[in-house]
Amino acid sequence: MVARTLGPHSIPGPSRRALAGYRTQIRALDREPLAYLRSRFDAYGPLSAIVAGDARVVFALGSAANQQLRACSQLRRPHPLELAHPGRASITLQELSTAEQRAQHIEPLVLSWQTYDEHKDVSAAYRAVAVTATQQMTERWGLGQQLDLVYVLRRLHLRILIHLLLGIETSDDLESRLLLHQWITNISAPPRLLAHVPALARRRQLRVLARVAAARQSAGHDHCFARLFGDQSFTAGSHSPEEHFQQIVQLVNVIEGTLTSALTWTILLLAQHERVLSDVRAEIRTALNGAPGSAGLFSEGGRHLPLLERVIKESLRLLPPQALGLRQATASFELLGYAVPPEASIVFSPLLTQRLANLFVTPERFRPERWLYIEPSQDEYLPLGLEADGSLSFSFLLLHLKLVLATLLERSRLVVAAGAQIDYQLHPVLLPKPELPMIVAPLERRLLRREVRGTICRLVDFGPQ
Repeated sequence: MVARTLGPHSIPGPSRRALAGYRTQIRALDREPLAYLRSRFDAYGPLSAIVAGDARVVFALGSAANQQLRACSQLRRPHPLELAHPGRASITLQELSTAEQRAQHIEPLVLSWQTYDEHKDVSAAYRAVAVTATQQMTERWGLGQQLDLVYVLRRLHLRILIHLLLGIETSDDLESRLLLHQWITNISAPPRLLAHVPALARRRQLRVLARVAAARQSAGHDHCFARLFGDQSFTAGSHSPEEHFQQIVQLVNVIEGTLTSALTWTILLLAQHERVLSDVRAEIRTALNGAPGSAGLFSEGGRHLPLLERVIKESLRLLPPQALGLRQATASFELLGYAVPPEASIVFSPLLTQRLANLFVTPERFRPERWLYIEPSQDEYLPLGLEADGSLSFSFLLLHLKLVLATLLERSRLVVAAGAQIDYQLHPVLLPKPELPMIVAPLERRLLRREVRGTICRLVDFGPQ
């Protein structure tokens, strides 16, 4: 049954002609989601239906729509099965709903994770693990080596998270190294292959994780679920071991994806903007003068690195980890002057909002200096989505990126490989597809700026600086 709009005016959208009907629009959405939403906004404004008079899928775009969605109590995270029937089938919507459900299932853990930096002993442990893991990663690189930036950052973040959340150092033994390898293999699988069977990768991860836990227990190692949570989230008898493992797997996957996306794009943007990179590295050298390693910079939240903070904020504006989001209406409600019917799927886009010319000057250019004179609202700048209680707090994300970038940029330099084709995908976070090849270059030598090719050029203007 078609969900029709209510009230005197229907939500605008394409006509129901045979060549522009519902299925045609769904195929266009799946083929190029970000470009499709931009064309929707340009053609119909901040609110449009998938087809005129058919509000099964509604696109709510821009800061005014974000503000109303944030305040609306008639919205919930959808379940993938609700979007799988033939009348609403869309790979993009299923991927988004799977991500939203994963975030919803880890809410008890999220509350503990967000307070991570408030506990000085745990915070110090995190910083030490992050710095050490980043240093060990760069020590394995040699001049002229080509590497896949997505793979190495994914491996770095999984090492940090598995160590912190499970107490497992992935270089300890063969089973632990197998866990890290299997985890990367599963989360790197093509998203559209697993979109119809979202539990497949999770089951594989749970089997490997259970095997590692059993091996560590038999060897007398402590494999508890981290000092971070204590006994609050894992009270004996409240959950089965498998449920505990499943929550941890979901938490690690959600956080890893966000951290990897944010750090990948920031490194790429710095590599393509030589002047900004030189200024950032000079700031890091100045801040590190006499400091006991990178962790010493962050006893006060990294306030010694204001330029690096502006670079990170600008990267998160231009290429936010959560480019699209999805909610489902539980009852009819009014949105931007139109009535949205129950069970409508509502798509919003932080990426589109953060590149509107009425909010940001030259929005497709990388300009960290804009953060000297702007202070956007939470409806205009929302790289982690609508909610303030997402899987990561913005303050923690900012601290993590400062910490890893300061350590990495102090010790190494990466440039885009010659002839690299950089395409993007929603996985469901925004990531390069299938890889981002980069070369380890000398630290101080001035290098030629390589031209960037691929679909990333539709999102970022890499023209002359």
